[in-house]
Amino acid sequence: MKTNSNIQSALTTAAKAFALVKREPKRTAIALGCTAVAAATLAANEKPGFGFGGAPNTPRGWETHELVDENNPSAGRMVAATVAAPKGWGVEGGVHWHNPGDPTDPYKMSFTAVSPDGKQRLQYLPAQNWASGEGLPSPRRGKRQNAESVVRELFMPKLRPGAKIVTIERDADSEAKLRQKMEQMAAGDASSRRDIEAAVATIEYEEGGVLYREEVFSSLMTMDFVGSPMQRAMAAQVGTQIATGSFQHSQIITSRAPASEFAAARPTFVAISDSFKTTDRWSAAVAQYHRAKSGEQFDAHRARMEGSRRAHQTRMAGNQAAFEAGQAAHRDRVAAFDASQASYREGQRSQEEGFRSWLNGHLGRGDFHNPHTGNVETHDFNGGRLWQDSSGRTFETETWQDDPRMHPGNWGDGIEELGYMGY
Repeated sequence: MKTNSNIQSALTTAAKAFALVKREPKRTAIALGCTAVAAATLAANEKPGFGFGGAPNTPRGWETHELVDENNPSAGRMVAATVAAPKGWGVEGGVHWHNPGDPTDPYKMSFTAVSPDGKQRLQYLPAQNWASGEGLPSPRRGKRQNAESVVRELFMPKLRPGAKIVTIERDADSEAKLRQKMEQMAAGDASSRRDIEAAVATIEYEEGGVLYREEVFSSLMTMDFVGSPMQRAMAAQVGTQIATGSFQHSQIITSRAPASEFAAARPTFVAISDSFKTTDRWSAAVAQYHRAKSGEQFDAHRARMEGSRRAHQTRMAGNQAAFEAGQAAHRDRVAAFDASQASYREGQRSQEEGFRSWLNGHLGRGDFHNPHTGNVETHDFNGGRLWQDSSGRTFETETWQDDPRMHPGNWGDGIEELGYMGY
């Protein structure tokens, strides 16, 4: 496999970056995933015209062109990469930071190399990202694709309308190498599943009266977010949702020439692509950008989790307070009910006593407290005073003047008044 020192360095950097994914939020994981796809594509793919495999020497008589990053947020204007092309060929492109605030898709790198007559051309198109699902950070939403459908449904309708597909097939060799690199880089991250596909299409179309043949290499990384066991447990504990769904990153590289010249032009395309090389300074600046954004995103993620934890505690405290208030209200209602029952029982008792007094008076009897026994006794009598001696005998006197205690010898010992029933 063709691998120069620059690409090997990129692979090492991407591998180290992926080690951070398991403790970073989704935006950082996606950004590092896109970086890894680029590194893996450069290192693993040997398809002619799409390799970027790192040719050791630039052919004689070729010219080296600089691809400039005009507004790098870490270091300002700088040379991002170089690419060689035959003398007289035009090379345009560079790096544009269109959304530096979003690490999932902060910049686009692209370039086009064109022969002097404009008929032979190699294009490294800007990568495209989109997401499907809930809660994934991406400025674009779209349906889930595969490497072949990207060519059919996205690339051709927009950039090659009217072109005819001659052949399109999965590129199993490149796919296996890309997948191997991805698995090495993503080891240890349980929050998402990654896969990568590759396909090659041959298309033909007419332009300016010339029949062109173009080969389109499509690589597509898919990251399926399911949440790690720890993230799922934490989300269940604090009441938050885990972002789930798919994030996809598409990279397309094309080479074209008149159909009759394409086979002869292929070595030129391979040599141009193999000469592409990012500068160490630019690679370091991009790594610095991602480190800074990683820290920002981690701090923001931690703040969100802390906010969720506090909100959960507040909800729990509110629920506890509401429960205790409900319990207190219930106790108050029970106490009020008990008081009403007591009042009802007292009313019933008073009513029963009143009725019994009325009935006793009507029947010529009364309830009297026995001072000797402490009990209440009912006795029949004709009205006036009722007395009782120590032996339990009762007797009446008509008026208060007839007090048997004034004449104890006539009645008995221990005479006590039981009560008085007057009319």
